[in-house]
Amino acid sequence: MPLPQITWDHVQQVPDDGNRYEAIAGELYVTPAPSVHRQEISQRFPDLVVEILSPTTAGRDRGFKRVLYERQGVAE
Repeated sequence: MPLPQITWDHVQQVPDDGNRYEAIAGELYVTPAPSVHRQEISQRFPDLVVEILSPTTAGRDRGFKRVLYERQGVAE
């Protein structure tokens, strides 16, 4: 008899025990919660935008799109 597929609804019902639960392709994955040090580092990055430039779009990405990001409060 096949095992039931785990869904996001199942994961939402798991009690908060400090672990990280994920449903991926119907399987449940459990990993330890991130360390305090990792959380502190991630808080230093409130906004992160990555543009992968190509020769045909670099001008627009560095100009027009950058202005749009700045208007939305992206610092760098």
